[in-house]
Amino acid sequence: MYDDYNTRPSAFFSETTWYSEYLVFGLILIMLRVIISKNYKLFLVLPLFILGIILSATRNSYLGLLVYLVLSLLFIFANQKINIKMYINKYTVLIVVFIVLSFISLKEYVMPYIELTIDKFYLKDASGLGRIDAFYMSIEDVMVNPIFGQGFYWDTSMSTDTGTAVGAKSFNLFFMILHIFGFFGFLAFLLLILYYYLNSIARYIKTRSVFIKYSIIIFTIFLTMSMFAPLHQYPFGMYIIALSLYLYRLVDVWRRV
Repeated sequence: MYDDYNTRPSAFFSETTWYSEYLVFGLILIMLRVIISKNYKLFLVLPLFILGIILSATRNSYLGLLVYLVLSLLFIFANQKINIKMYINKYTVLIVVFIVLSFISLKEYVMPYIELTIDKFYLKDASGLGRIDAFYMSIEDVMVNPIFGQGFYWDTSMSTDTGTAVGAKSFNLFFMILHIFGFFGFLAFLLLILYYYLNSIARYIKTRSVFIKYSIIIFTIFLTMSMFAPLHQYPFGMYIIALSLYLYRLVDVWRRV
């Protein structure tokens, strides 16, 4: 579908934001598949994922990709070795050439998306302004009963003028936990997250497993995205958590086999 009032097209299901976030995790899984199978031909489908992310002009997707790049570099530096051959090959060159030629030939169509994305990071759009209002509303909401929380009740009045939800259906995962369970529930939640990271990092140092590495990356991207969009409110978010935990346990499965 194409909306005359939108620069970006609407997704063929639900919202464009969801479509874009699916592409981010799909792109990451392709990279994991390439690392495992050494099948570099899979790189040829990456331009389709990248194009979809660009056309969606979704702030959260770019944030997820940035987290992926930063964590990947940190893991590379931690291992103190860079496999240049893995990242630079004929398929990588083809992708770069494809992207450059596409940008040159479609510049007048691509530039509006670039400008729209830049505006989003300056929080000039309605969604960004709604998020700012939601942060202030969430802080006020938490202070109503900061110790024990306010439970699961929610109604339509608990949202900004632009429709960003706060309270028990908050756009922000941490604010949602604070609203429902209060400080003690939130503390338990943080300790659970900390336990996961400490165990994952310890297991990675011991095994250097690519599965644990991607478990950490995927889980971190989920947490980052859930600070600004309600990924945690939908089944797809739970699938991402399940996938992260599956990768975390995959080392043990392979050892038993």
